[in-house]
Amino acid sequence: MVIDASPQDCEGDYGPSTDCSAKCGGGTKQSLYHVNVPAFSGGAECAVADGHTLHEACNEEKCTHVGLKREVWENQNGHGHDWHKDDGALRHTQPESVAMELNADGTFKTKPAAPDVTATGACSVSTFEAPVDAVKDGTQRISGLFIPPTSGDYTFSLAADDAGKLFFGTKVDLAVKIADVRLFLGRPGKENGDSTQESTREYFADSEREMGAVSAPIALNAGQAYYISAININRQGRDALSVSVEGGPWAGNTQPIPAEHGGKPVLEYKAGDSGVLSPCDIVGAAPTATGGHS
Repeated sequence: MVIDASPQDCEGDYGPSTDCSAKCGGGTKQSLYHVNVPAFSGGAECAVADGHTLHEACNEEKCTHVGLKREVWENQNGHGHDWHKDDGALRHTQPESVAMELNADGTFKTKPAAPDVTATGACSVSTFEAPVDAVKDGTQRISGLFIPPTSGDYTFSLAADDAGKLFFGTKVDLAVKIADVRLFLGRPGKENGDSTQESTREYFADSEREMGAVSAPIALNAGQAYYISAININRQGRDALSVSVEGGPWAGNTQPIPAEHGGKPVLEYKAGDSGVLSPCDIVGAAPTATGGHS
């Protein structure tokens, strides 16, 4: 038997990495080095020892992003396929929908509420405003963080079609309803009866609007992040959801809350498992400039 005594270099590699220790904001993952063939007869040793642990950075993207998260739950009552006519035009009435059923006192049985199921779609908005006429037989929610540029009292105004609710608090589980729209605040903006972003914003300055659609003044601290969310239900035809604010740098503001002011974020959302969301497609969206006055 002939024994090969020629030098043999060490051979080895790192195994699979562990899951990252954080979903965002910077974490670490680990992998172990395994020597497959030891060095002998003067061959070169492996660069690291068997069992060496390699630590690597991962998921270094920010946990929050400028803007808000918009979620949509469609076809909740099985009428999503009827929402548009054969020619693509919006169908403005859905008399057979469960969402149109009334209680004995004339109120709707179905209230705005986020379903306890995964949303059928999600995207980000750069102002506190959803696309109009975009929810087929369902519900939408816009949520995230509001960061006031200055300390003082702030008043929030809700526009929603069909009905909507606005929640606010220091964090998600402490948020309370601060405004609601029981019927609808929004009017057709086109000759065919469809909505526009502009026709919805008119209700921010409408003195005859529903009283509950405007919150009481809330004392806020500059730079502190507060949870905010608005939800609305589309029972039939048109839909819209938008929120404005008065206070701090915004006096008599009639535009949706902007994502930034003075180069600093006003609205942010947490990435979570979804990561950075693609922007919503909004025709006629409000300008993304800082808005307000210094």
